[in-house]
This record gives sequence, structure tokens and C-alpha cells, in this order.
Amino acid sequence: MSKLLKNFLADYGYNIVALPKTDIKPLFLLCQEADSVSPLESSLSELFTSDELALPTVMNNNATADVIGSTAVSFDSETGVSVLSWLLDKLKLGKLQGKMNLDSNKVLTFKYEQVKEDKIDLVKLDGYLSTAAPVTKGFNTFKTKLMNSELYVINSVLKSNTCTLTIEDKGGASAEVEATIKGIAEISQNIKSNSSNSVTITNPGTELLVFAFKAQHILYKKANFWDKLFGAGEGVGAFTIKNETGLVYKGPEDYPTEHLGVLDGSSVDL
Repeated sequence: MSKLLKNFLADYGYNIVALPKTDIKPLFLLCQEADSVSPLESSLSELFTSDELALPTVMNNNATADVIGSTAVSFDSETGVSVLSWLLDKLKLGKLQGKMNLDSNKVLTFKYEQVKEDKIDLVKLDGYLSTAAPVTKGFNTFKTKLMNSELYVINSVLKSNTCTLTIEDKGGASAEVEATIKGIAEISQNIKSNSSNSVTITNPGTELLVFAFKAQHILYKKANFWDKLFGAGEGVGAFTIKNETGLVYKGPEDYPTEHLGVLDGSSVDL
């Protein structure tokens, strides 16, 4: 299902945030992981300094069009509840508390409404990095990651407080979808019947949740730059940026809890 959401956002040139949240902002740094990127919880200014140019200004709350994606999803009696419950949770639409009977004839449509965009000017970002130098003191782990081109900087985010999930019967049959989910405790108040075979589940919240982002890959060129920087040579280096797609933003909350075994055979959460 995460692939499903990822593909629908890719049509808009954006990457997916695994768990939509409020504190994802332009100029924040990301680090490459095996199959995703994770936040460093710090701004580009903590990694680079420039005496010539200031950081690009963030342009907040720019109005944009609704973001809509539609796909057919196969449900069966064993996985239908858990898959849809996962999706509702990711979209902040609530949790399922009841039986559902959804089959392969159902189509899901996602729609983020009243979408706002926070962004920075890419030309100014390029100019800043062209005149800036990495902070060297106390810079060990991420020096290596920067040299290996494993770091990214966010340049745009999409956020919304109104998200709609529509369930329809793709064959047009009278599926009575509403009856299937009516009475589910946490979301029943947000259910709207469109027809006998179509229902919309919506959750207009108060906070603007970031659900998609664009990021620039910080590419390091001319390895002898580091020789000069640390007094071992006279090389000159540079940093360039490249738009990166196909990323998934995962914070610590998106990873399963690990268990540490102890002597008595029990375990504790880390």
C-alpha cells in the first residue's frame, strides 16, 4: 500500500511522507537510508555556512490545486480490514473498528483538499551552496555522508488539513458500500454517501499535515576539496544539487520497536 501512495504522488513530481506530520519544512536535511530517507532534525545552516549569501527565504502557505489519485485495490476477507485500516491511519482518517467485506471490485480514490505549499527558490539554494563551506568542527559522521553524496535538502512540501478517501464499486453494481462501514466508531461521523455504491470518508483536521515533499540531492564533486579543507592539499571542490524522486520520508516513528532480550528470557522495548 505504501507503493500505491508513492506512485500517486509521483504523478505530481512529489515524494511520499510515510507518516504525515507537521514539522517537515524546507531547508531541513535528510539522510539516505537503505530504502528511504530519514530526517536529521536540523537545517542546512547547521551544516553549511556562507559569508556571501544568506539562506534562501522560505515562501509559506502558497495555494495550490487539490492532489488526487485513484487506483483499484484488491481486498479479500482476510486482508481487507487490515489494509484499509493501515491506509486510513496513514491518511489521518481514523481507525477501523468493525468487520468489512471489501472485494477486488472496489476502487480507492485519495484526495487532499485545500493544499498549501511551502517552498524555497532553487536558484538561490544553488547560489548559497556554491558560496558556502561545510562546518568542520565536530563534523565527523556527516562529513563522510556528505562526501559520499548521501545527504538531501528539502526544497518543497505539500500540506493539508482535509483529506478524503472514496470507496467505489468499479463495476457500477449496487454494492451498498455505506452499509458495509456504517457504525464504525472512529470514523462514522465523517462518512458521506454519494450513491448506493460510493461512499466518502473525510477528516478535516485543524493542523496542516505535510504529506509530500521534494528534495534536492546534495552532490559532492572533486574529492580533493576535502584534502584542502583539512590542510592536506591544494584542491578545490564544489557542491551541486539535483532533484530526486522516488524517495520515502521515514522518521523514527515509522520503524517497528526493537526488543532487547534479557537474562530471564523476557524482553524490553527500546
